[in-house]
Amino acid sequence: CAPGLMVTKEEENDKAVKRSRMTAIVKELIIYPIKSCSGIRVDEAITTEYGLALPSNVLLSDRRWMIIKNGKHQTQTQISKMATIQPEFVPDGLLLKAPNMPNLAISVNPPPTEIIEFKCYDVSINGRKYGENVSQWLSTYLGKQNLHLVYFDNQFQCRLSKDMEPEIPTEARETDLLAYQDISPLLLCSIESVQDLNKRLEKPVKVDNFRPNIVVQNVSNPYAEASLLHSSIGIYVLHASLLSGLLASDDKGAVNLLDCQNFEHHCL
Repeated sequence: CAPGLMVTKEEENDKAVKRSRMTAIVKELIIYPIKSCSGIRVDEAITTEYGLALPSNVLLSDRRWMIIKNGKHQTQTQISKMATIQPEFVPDGLLLKAPNMPNLAISVNPPPTEIIEFKCYDVSINGRKYGENVSQWLSTYLGKQNLHLVYFDNQFQCRLSKDMEPEIPTEARETDLLAYQDISPLLLCSIESVQDLNKRLEKPVKVDNFRPNIVVQNVSNPYAEASLLHSSIGIYVLHASLLSGLLASDDKGAVNLLDCQNFEHHCL
């Protein structure tokens, strides 16, 4: 998918297929290769079973890497400064950048050989662990010890989207897989929804605070994306699940829990 494609809405009942259409412009595509670190804006991406990926290398995809500590995954909730680590895509992996730190190359060709097991939201999952030089870089910058970077390999047993948050409405299927995402391999958000939310916040937030993969504009009204049952982007039909009460971080890594009762991500 690429900027400028159309998002459509489809609804079904038992007797007939009723079609209504919401046209929106895809303004941005964002891939977050390392969970809870900064995202990378791209001009084009492909949809894979694990989320958005680079057309040139599908292994360079969304939430494919994760930082762990003492056998548990870490996010901005535990280490807010993670928000200031900026990855860049290079042909064989990532280049990590952070203020006052040397750049660090992260390779997927070849990938790390050591495979470890750890917990991601209390679910056991595997990762390929990078070496001591990567751990030292993370520990030095983030000010925490025993940090490790892991990479999700396609051979690993996946978590299923439908099992992650049973209380949240979802149309997740048995085939909907997760790498290191929370609940869904794709997140869609409209600019109009965030603009409306900001009317009720003392400190305005950006679309980036909600870490969407697909940012759309010109929806019919704020939160219209939350009512979609299906989104069609190009030839792909994406199914909906809803999230609210999201965590947001500013550009300096400060984390605040937003009261977002009126805001819902459209998770695809």
